[in-house]
Amino acid sequence: MALLELNDLNIEYKTDQGNVRAVEDVNIQIEKGETVGIVGESGCGKTTMAKSVLGILPSNANIVSGEIIYDGKDLTERSEDFLRENIRWSEISWIAQNAMNALNPVYRIKSLFHEALSIHTDLSKAERREKIEQLLTDVDLDAAVINDYGHELSGGQRQRVIIALALALSPPLIIADEPTTGLDVVIQDQILRLISDLQKETNSAMMFISHDVNAVAEVSDKTSVMYAGNVVESGDSSDVFKSPAHPYTVGLMNAFPRIDSDPDDALVTIPGSPPELIDPPKGCRFKSRCPFATEDCTVTPPDTKVNNRSHVAKCHYTSKAEKFREEGKKIETWEQNDTVEVR
Repeated sequence: MALLELNDLNIEYKTDQGNVRAVEDVNIQIEKGETVGIVGESGCGKTTMAKSVLGILPSNANIVSGEIIYDGKDLTERSEDFLRENIRWSEISWIAQNAMNALNPVYRIKSLFHEALSIHTDLSKAERREKIEQLLTDVDLDAAVINDYGHELSGGQRQRVIIALALALSPPLIIADEPTTGLDVVIQDQILRLISDLQKETNSAMMFISHDVNAVAEVSDKTSVMYAGNVVESGDSSDVFKSPAHPYTVGLMNAFPRIDSDPDDALVTIPGSPPELIDPPKGCRFKSRCPFATEDCTVTPPDTKVNNRSHVAKCHYTSKAEKFREEGKKIETWEQNDTVEVR
């Protein structure tokens, strides 16, 4: 049995304009000790899906249907008190995407740790301080920052504090939501390596959320690609990134620079914008931006196996994936008005 299972999860936001289906029929599994990457553009539903696991959705959001099974328990049926006392931080912790906002500006670093440890453990104040100093040391910080405020630390130091806080109770599952956003590339690499190393030491599973294809590829065992509330491709990370089978995944990868690419090659961007989810289009939600779309794409595509048991793409033309990858490298493919023949 998987540690975490999202089964046919559907989440809506109530707005003045109507209900927004932010997450639709999402299925994701995370095994113990495994890292599953969730990648996609901003607004595709990644964070909404993750927040639903911890029961911290905003007041205008609602889980319409589906299950969130953690260690055999459906968290959608559990009360707020149960989640606070038995799940959050002790079982599932959160690495926020904006460390400055995540650190309370009127509390010293030590207060944030003391709060979590006092609620979930029986450690004395002296024992808690000793553990906090050890946690800070584990993330390559000087234990003296225990007395600092968040604004006194650099961006990289603040992110390390958040990571240490997420690991304070050795939770079986960590949700890392854009943990390197706003950091320069050198610090990003250090943080990614740190998260990966600490995760292996604690044998925690991780849901790693990012719009950065390279970061997800670096740390994840499996990857799910989200677009407009749907998971459009999933499988082992090596399969998804080496042999993408959905046009959106192809376009997403072509929009990121590769270390082995020709420096004279231009990045190939995806024109247009994701659809409005108050009244989403029929069929494939990517069809208005896809140069390979046909009339068949007005019908919702099935989840189709690609080359093996675990690699799946939500597309009518996964058998043409090699052509997607070949044609998708050309700027003119995405800029032209007429679709590229895939039959």
